[in-house]
Parts: sequence; C-alpha cells; structure tokens
Amino acid sequence: MDYHGVEIKNCENVYPPSDDTFLLVESLRPYLREGISFLEIGVGTGLIAIFAAKKGVKVTGTDINPKAIACTRRNATLNHVSFHLKKSDLFTKVRGVYDVVAFNPPYLPAVEDDKFLSSHMKKALVGGSKGHELSVRFVREVGTYLKERGCAFLIASSRGEKPALVKNAKEEGFQVQEEGQKSFFFERIYALRLKKEKNETIAV
Repeated sequence: MDYHGVEIKNCENVYPPSDDTFLLVESLRPYLREGISFLEIGVGTGLIAIFAAKKGVKVTGTDINPKAIACTRRNATLNHVSFHLKKSDLFTKVRGVYDVVAFNPPYLPAVEDDKFLSSHMKKALVGGSKGHELSVRFVREVGTYLKERGCAFLIASSRGEKPALVKNAKEEGFQVQEEGQKSFFFERIYALRLKKEKNETIAV
C-alpha cells in the first residue's frame, strides 16, 4: 500500500495499517515538524514512524513484537529512511524525553474468541479485560518521557472504556483534546492529545 508517498508492505503476525492508524497519523501531521523528536510506541509495520522520518523528524520507534521491529526496519529501508528501533514493553527500554509521543494501543476488551488469535496479534488488539488497561498504563508513564511543552497522542475506542481513560489522564495532570474521530456501525474511535499545560483549558 502507499500512503502519501510512504510505501508499506504488510508482514505476517504484525498489525497492518487500518482506520485507527490513519486517524492517528492524520491527527499527528500538524505536529510532526522537521527537527522535533518523536517517539512511537507500537510501530507495527512502521507507517507512522516512516511518515515522520520522511518529514525530517528525529524518530525513535518501539514495539513489544520483534516481528514488528523487523517489519518496520524492512519498510524503512524500502522508503530510504532510518531511525532508532528497539523492542520494548511500552517504556521499559526507552530513554530520554521527546516533543511528541504517540501510541495506537490495543484497545479491544478481551473476549472468548481471542484464543484463536496468535500471541502477537492478541497483544496488538486486546487491551485488557475492559480494553483500556494498557492505555491507562501508557497515560501513567508517558509524562516522564515528554519535554516540558511536549504532548502525547493515543487512540481510544467507545468499546474500550474511553471515559475512564480520559478520567485517568486528567488525574495524571493532563488536559485532553480530541483531535479527530471515526465512526463505524460497531464503535467510534478517537485520537486524543494529552498535554501538561496548566494555563490552557481544554474540554472533552
């Protein structure tokens, strides 16, 4: 597939670009300015990280799935860009602070049919028993890795306790802005921007 000049080849047992990927990258576009530092948690096939790198952004990418790291590396080579990649469970192997951090998390609640998924795809899709547990962990940890005026982006779902996630973000001192959303017959997904800026009033 080709997305705004980024060529992506899908890989087995790696989450492919989907509606949530495109919602996140479209929400990020105004913030991906040349020279800024950008951390993507969960790179998948690498579409967002590669898109950012092609704009002159200083990119670091992580994924818990080693197949995703390998897939992103191949796609980066295909697109003639390079950036730091590391296998990491959220922030466990991350160092430093960033202008922008983004995460398209697994946000679906666990169901019985999950037993038919491979372990890698289950990690890519299922966010916990209620769907938002991994996103809450991200919200609790991301502040440590943001520059003073940095911001974080993540995808949330109506099926994954979005109001509870927003509540957790506010409890962590973030103001929350909806940057975009997409509706489907079975759910609505949201791109959320989190920013620790005390003098700005943002409501959801």
